[in-house]
Amino acid sequence: MKRILTNSSISFTFILFIIIINSCHKKTEAVLQADNKIVFLSNREAPMRQFDIFSMNLDGSDQLNLTKNINGVRSTSNPRVSPNGKDIVFIVFEAGRRLLQKMNIDGSNLKTLAEIKTDVPDPRFSPDGSRIVYVDKLQQHRQIFIIDQDGANRKNISNNQGDEFEAQFSPDGSKIVYVTKYIKKHSICLMNIDGSNKTVLTEKTTDDRHPQFSPDGSKIVFSSSRDEDYDIYMMKRSGRNIRKIFDSPSYETEPFFSPDGRNIIFISNRRGMKYRDVFLYNLKNHKTISLTRRMDYINQHASFTADGEKVVFESVEFGNSDIYAVDITGENLINLTNHTKWDCSAAL
Repeated sequence: MKRILTNSSISFTFILFIIIINSCHKKTEAVLQADNKIVFLSNREAPMRQFDIFSMNLDGSDQLNLTKNINGVRSTSNPRVSPNGKDIVFIVFEAGRRLLQKMNIDGSNLKTLAEIKTDVPDPRFSPDGSRIVYVDKLQQHRQIFIIDQDGANRKNISNNQGDEFEAQFSPDGSKIVYVTKYIKKHSICLMNIDGSNKTVLTEKTTDDRHPQFSPDGSKIVFSSSRDEDYDIYMMKRSGRNIRKIFDSPSYETEPFFSPDGRNIIFISNRRGMKYRDVFLYNLKNHKTISLTRRMDYINQHASFTADGEKVVFESVEFGNSDIYAVDITGENLINLTNHTKWDCSAAL
């Protein structure tokens, strides 16, 4: 697993730009961390076509390379942080193999949890950190697996011939909300963590994606194209009372609740197809503000800080990407990484 350095000078800026926009930290992330650290991917110290996992404080200080001796970290390695802030789970691509690995937040105690067959398993810790849910492929179908945080008791909880993915634990850790694909449509479903009691929450004739529980577990927010363009919807955990909470002529996707449940962030292309912006919607006064209105780039992959007062996100321009933080009011915008290389996939 030792890294082999190269001195090749071949330029791959444009290729890297396309890859990172489409695959670097595939989804918006709202995982909370106890010790106020941000982990992110960067290629600033890595060989060509490789990345490292870094950590830093919420103000951008103490940026540390955690994987400088590990080969195979890529733009799709998708690091996630455990709820107590002590562990990181991520993907390594090594010698034709894809490995789900875990290490401590300081880079120690590296452990392989499972070998997988997909590039984007999208791992998630359970609320107590004891288990990890992720996606793997069996006979070309995406299936949801659950595994103990030490790699034991791996189980396929989908256990069917369909495609299931975008799995998220409920706040109490007893349920998993996920997406099932029906031909070209997607429905949101719910099951117990052992795979039992599977329930379809939304119609098989609609296209519903990106489900996430409210902090109290009573509601689920998601994006849907049931009215042509993607808008933001909410429903009860039972699937009842589906209602649109944000509507516009543009595409709104990947909604996430704030830790106190008062606000929702989502991604919108309201300014045009070449832009993506992070918006915040207040559930009480129904007001919406763009947190990235002063940035003429692709802004995405947003996360709330643990106190819910700031949002951390990735801003991409041609040839570069940085991690930023901004108040939920849209003020005090700060470039946390401020580096000429790619910094992306921030997770809290």
